[in-house]
Amino acid sequence: MKKINSKQDLEAIILGGLFLGAGGGGGKNEAIIIQNKILEYINQGKEINITTVNDNSLNSGAVVAMMGSPLALKKDNDYSAPSRAFNTLSKHMNENFNFTLPIEIGAVNSLIPILTAAQLDNLFVLDADGSRRAVPQLQLTTYSKDIKIAPAVLSNDNLNNYINSHLNITIDSEKINDLLSSDISDAEILESIARNILSSNIFECLCGISFYPFKKSELNKLADSTIQNTLSLIYKIGKNFIENNDRNLVQYIYNLFYNNKKELTTFFGGIKPIKIFKGEFVEYIPGSIDKKGFDFGTIIIKNENQEMHIFFENENLLSSLHETKKINKYKSTHKCNLWGMAPDTISYVTNEGPLSNVEVVNLSKGEKILVIGSKCDNKMRDPFISNGFYKVIYNLANHNKGGFIPKDLIPTKYIPIEKLE
Repeated sequence: MKKINSKQDLEAIILGGLFLGAGGGGGKNEAIIIQNKILEYINQGKEINITTVNDNSLNSGAVVAMMGSPLALKKDNDYSAPSRAFNTLSKHMNENFNFTLPIEIGAVNSLIPILTAAQLDNLFVLDADGSRRAVPQLQLTTYSKDIKIAPAVLSNDNLNNYINSHLNITIDSEKINDLLSSDISDAEILESIARNILSSNIFECLCGISFYPFKKSELNKLADSTIQNTLSLIYKIGKNFIENNDRNLVQYIYNLFYNNKKELTTFFGGIKPIKIFKGEFVEYIPGSIDKKGFDFGTIIIKNENQEMHIFFENENLLSSLHETKKINKYKSTHKCNLWGMAPDTISYVTNEGPLSNVEVVNLSKGEKILVIGSKCDNKMRDPFISNGFYKVIYNLANHNKGGFIPKDLIPTKYIPIEKLE
C-alpha cells in the first residue's frame, strides 16, 4: 500500500482495525466520521503517502493518536486535536517532522495519522505501529522499551462551556525524568499524567496526543521499536471483509475455522486464529465509572452448553469459558477455564462484520456473534510488554472494574493463547 486515495481504502482500514483492535481502538461510527473528514481533503486533491521505516527520505517524526474513552468519541469533536498536538510537538522540538505513525491498531487510531497527514503538508504515514492491536495503556507497546516517550503534547478536542478555545499542554522530558524510578517506566508516568489531565472538564475524557518523537539521528531505532506493515495488514483484512459482505460471515468464518484453516489464515492476512467461539449476545455488564478515559465492563455470550465472559478495559483483556454438562436429570457439572488473555487478541465478528466494544455493548440480545482468539505479534510477547498487560489485568480484577473478574481465574503469569485449553 503506497497511497490512500479513496473511500474504499479507508473503509478497508476501518474494518481491519476493528478486527485487530481486540474490542478497543475506537468504534465504527466514530471511525466513519474521521474517514469522511479525510475524504474532504482527498476530494480536494490531497494525496496521502504511505511509506516504510526504511525510506531514506524520512527526516524526523512522531507518533500521533487519540487518547481516552472510546465512548467519548461520540461527543461533538472537531478532530483537530491530533494534528495540533503533532504540530506543537514539532515546533517545541525545533524539528521539521515529515512522518507520523499510529500508537496502535484500531478503527480510529489507525486513521489518526492519516487524518494528520491530510490536515498538514508534506507528511508521510509509516506502515507500522507499536502493537498490531489496540492497547489500554501507553506502556504496553513496542515503542516503550527503547524510545523516550517525552516530550509529549496533549490537545483538547471538545469546545465546551468550560473553555471556548483549543488548548495544547506540553509535557517536557524533565518532568518525566523527575518522576522516574527503577520500577516505573516513562510511559507509565506519562500515562498517569495524561489520565489526570483527561479527567478535567476541559478535556472530558478525550484528547489528541503526540509523543515518541524520532529525531533524524534516531531513525535506526524505528525498525526494532515498531511492528511493520500493520496498515497494509488491516487494509488486506478489511478488503476481505468487504469482498465477502454478502455472506453469512458468522457461519462462513466458523466453517473455515474447522474445514479450511489455510483459507481462513489468508482471509485474516496471514494471521492464524487459534480459537473460535460461536454464540449469541446475552448481556453487557458495565464496570465502574472512570473519568480518566477508560470504559470498563463484561460482555456475556452463550450457546447451548457454554457461556463466555469477556472482560475489558477499553480493549478485551481476558476471557473465560463456562461449560455446563448434564449428567442426568438431577445432576450436572460445571467448569470454568481461562480462554484467552492479552496481549493475545480477542476479537468479535458478527454478520455485519468486525466490531469494537463500542458497538457490541449495544447489540440486541440473541444476535449471532463470533469470538476469535489469535496470537499477538511476537514482539508483544516480550516480558516487558506481556508483564505490563498482566499487571493491568491483575489490577482490573483486584478493583472489580471489569465486571467482577473471579480472582481465581487469573493465572500467576501471562499464558499464551495456544497453551490454554
